[in-house]
Amino acid sequence: MELVRDGGPGSGFVALSGGTGTIDELFEMVSWNQMGVHSKGVCVLNVDGFWDGVLDWIEKAIEEEFVREKGRPILGNVRDVGDVVGWLRVYDEDRAKERNKKTAGSGKS
Repeated sequence: MELVRDGGPGSGFVALSGGTGTIDELFEMVSWNQMGVHSKGVCVLNVDGFWDGVLDWIEKAIEEEFVREKGRPILGNVRDVGDVVGWLRVYDEDRAKERNKKTAGSGKS
């Protein structure tokens, strides 16, 4: 668990094309992010649109209010392997900005 929490900049989880075990692990990492177990980015490497159906389902679940809108940015859609680390770094930077805003707004330093 410490390895998940303490990963370096640009670290996170990337799902490649796969089967039921892969999708299970993918949604476990998304759920853990939502629950605060980790704060790392989670993305799919969406080669040839492999994950398009799952991403469409997530959008439908958000529209129907089964999934909260604020959960949308947790899961990234990356189509080129060269963009994976960059997406994870941006996610990490955005999360740090959110934490800083919360800390500044609470009067804590």
